[in-house]
Amino acid sequence: MVEEFLFDILFDMYEAYLECQGMSQNEYDSMFFDENGYEIEEKEYLLEHRSDVLCDEVIDAVYTLIIEDGLPDEYNFNNFINLLLSRYYLYRYNPDDTVIRYIKKTDIEDIIRLFKENYDFGMDLLRTYYLTLIDKEICDSNRQTIYDNNDNDTLVNFERHSSSLKIVFLNDLLRQVICNLYNHFISNGCDDITALNYTWAYFTDNFDPLGELDQMGVDQESKNVYKRYMLGLIYADVYEDACNSSLIDSENMLDRLADTVSVVGLSFGYIGIPKEENVQNRILKHFIVLQDEMDKRKDNRKKTYQDNRIEILKKANPMYKLDELTFVKK
Repeated sequence: MVEEFLFDILFDMYEAYLECQGMSQNEYDSMFFDENGYEIEEKEYLLEHRSDVLCDEVIDAVYTLIIEDGLPDEYNFNNFINLLLSRYYLYRYNPDDTVIRYIKKTDIEDIIRLFKENYDFGMDLLRTYYLTLIDKEICDSNRQTIYDNNDNDTLVNFERHSSSLKIVFLNDLLRQVICNLYNHFISNGCDDITALNYTWAYFTDNFDPLGELDQMGVDQESKNVYKRYMLGLIYADVYEDACNSSLIDSENMLDRLADTVSVVGLSFGYIGIPKEENVQNRILKHFIVLQDEMDKRKDNRKKTYQDNRIEILKKANPMYKLDELTFVKK
């Protein structure tokens, strides 16, 4: 992965820089052990010595190597620049910032050209990328601000193109995490109500036997942000369906109440887990059933546009346009 490449060359250049300052190999190696003789990982070292590692000389060496030697054959330069831009957008986000405004409106080919030709711009992108490895709290906070401002299209575009491995859009990935949990409980012998309760426990008690986000390297703070967003997706999908001849065509009062809670709740900006177990489980089951009904979801979105309800939808699903990319794909 290009992330590993960037991390490896950072410390390769840092080692070379210290060697030029007269440090021996043994002295360099000894820096990665604490006073008790335990080895320190490079990521931990970076956290403690950011100003030393990310000095101008080291970043210059990384930038020069990339410009002169290019990337390894398996890495695409377009994906590489999108990765740098996605991290820059997260870390430096300010809608009034000159660079943020520039990268929002400029074609990727022109940004690649600027990265290669403008030393200061290239250095800034690289240094900011490494800072995102250290200051994840800033990124998490800015991501929430970007969502709140409905200013996420640019970020989504950068993240979607930052790796050839990122085929699944974020909305679909997060929906799948919920459905996979439910299906896991069903396949392990749980009845429907128990499976739904256990799935809700993912949100209330961090009950997560699959750990899919953990396997992707998502830290706890980011998971908390994603969970709030996932809860919004549940409400948003049920809201759209309830407003368009609900898929759950039932005379059951609790089914009707669940749809009503979604519609009224979202209309007033309420996104939470209902206290009544039967209602919360009917909302979640409605959401899960919808995931296998792509045509119905497409129809629901068309109706949302026709009825001018996009502003309400955005309260729970600010990246709703990602769904429309999925609709086109399928």
